[in-house]
Amino acid sequence: MYTSETKQDLCPYVWKRFDEANYLTAHVEDSPLLMAFNNFKVGFVQQPTDYYLRTLMLAVYKNEGNYVSMKCHHGDMFGGF
Repeated sequence: MYTSETKQDLCPYVWKRFDEANYLTAHVEDSPLLMAFNNFKVGFVQQPTDYYLRTLMLAVYKNEGNYVSMKCHHGDMFGGF
């Protein structure tokens, strides 16, 4: 049984099956504040997918300080990425 104390790494998410089949995997949330896998939970200890943008989005949020600048940084979405 999974509880709020269970590390999310131990849960059988579908991207683990895709990773085993040699697909590249990614996880992106609209905002680091949404925290679908961290809200009232332990969250991930290991990076869960090949591309995991939560770390980048948290850094942008910390440096810019609000959600508006998360969406558009100086008129350019994350510097044109």
